[in-house]
Amino acid sequence: MAYIRGTPGNDFLQGTYFGDIIEGYAGNDTMRGADNSDTMRGGNDNDDLFGEYGNDFLYGDSGRDYLNGGVGDDYLWGGSGRDTIDGGSGNDVMRGGTGYDTYVVSSPND
Repeated sequence: MAYIRGTPGNDFLQGTYFGDIIEGYAGNDTMRGADNSDTMRGGNDNDDLFGEYGNDFLYGDSGRDYLNGGVGDDYLWGGSGRDTIDGGSGNDVMRGGTGYDTYVVSSPND
């Protein structure tokens, strides 16, 4: 497991195969998990979070974020801002938070 942390700028953060904690902080960040269960937090700007495989927890925080759980049973929370939340396959829990959010229901169990 790794703890991967972004900078105040725009970052691309890639997880490892062991299940990670990934935090983007400020900037427009792109975060990708890998094969195990990851925990991701976007930060203050517009972020893209991709859980990939595993049972992931994705939190967009503030800003206009895109969250995609990928494969697995994921928990996705947009936070504040206008977010797009796509659970992917699996039995997912999707929460928007404050702001006008868009939900993409890819699985009948979402």
